[in-house]
Amino acid sequence: MRYPKKRPRTAQADFLPVTIVLLVGVVLSALAFFAVRAHYKSIDRQRFQRDTAFYGTSFKNDVERQVASLAAMHAFVSASRTVDRWEFSAFAHQILPQNSGFKAVLWIPRIEQKARKSFEAKLQRDGLYGLHIRETTANGDLINAGTRPMYLPVAYIQPFDGNGSVAGLDLSIVPTYARLFRVAQQTGRVAASPPVSHALVEAAGAPTVLVAFPLLPRAGTSEEGADRNPQGYVLGVLQLSRIVEDAIASHTMSLEAAISYGDAADPKVFTSGHSTATIDVNRWIGASAFSRDVPFDIAGQRFHLLMRSAEHEDAVTLFYLPLVAALLELALTALLVQSMLSTIL
Repeated sequence: MRYPKKRPRTAQADFLPVTIVLLVGVVLSALAFFAVRAHYKSIDRQRFQRDTAFYGTSFKNDVERQVASLAAMHAFVSASRTVDRWEFSAFAHQILPQNSGFKAVLWIPRIEQKARKSFEAKLQRDGLYGLHIRETTANGDLINAGTRPMYLPVAYIQPFDGNGSVAGLDLSIVPTYARLFRVAQQTGRVAASPPVSHALVEAAGAPTVLVAFPLLPRAGTSEEGADRNPQGYVLGVLQLSRIVEDAIASHTMSLEAAISYGDAADPKVFTSGHSTATIDVNRWIGASAFSRDVPFDIAGQRFHLLMRSAEHEDAVTLFYLPLVAALLELALTALLVQSMLSTIL
């Protein structure tokens, strides 16, 4: 009985399983690289979300504390009524060291024309000899203020060193301050300005926000006029960049933060160390892997705390460890291929 002869196996058929194993190994190696990379990137994302949630809350609490401290200054002036320069300075010395966001605090009384001379005499009795209510010219020179029905001069400022030239300056004709005081008068509550480029005090870092508490006449007293004009304003010069530094930058190197302000469709980010320089949000985020926007309000003004991860990603977790996993997979594939070839050859 004849049996059919077996067809000899070709070299191609012998090496086909080896080729398949090799290709599968290469694919698994690539998958291992991207899987390990995605795993560590997920860990980084979770850490970023956790850190930004913590620092965002800390920053907002710091902002609220700063405004509350200015409210305490307002309450002090309201209760004292006849507070002098030294009492204001002593109380401010207790407030400012604990609230480094404030570059300065000021007391701005409302002075009628008929009370101008007595106000100037009081300033001089407090040690500001020869000082009068003043205004600035178009060239920035200080001159005695002209005659007008009402003034809003700087009576006290703390710290005084470096800012003494502001004393006596009438802010009622300075547009930025006049708008702020008008809002505070109309609402009867604390008001805040948009970021300002020039805050009158020395070396105020951007973005600088002016916060004003109106001192309203006491209800049911002879001080309460028909128009309820404030008796004055407690004004704080708030440096948001300093709060960012205290709440975030001084505690972590893995995050960078900045303040943005403006139209919701095109907000601008204030760059560090510049009083007016801004860039758009996408440019600021740049190549950072993660970013987060934390909105916050100061007396009705909406700002945004932007946080981004460091631009340089961790090469160990995002390249070297995934590469090790891929090489390990390739090594296992090579061993299997070697074993298969030993049985064929």
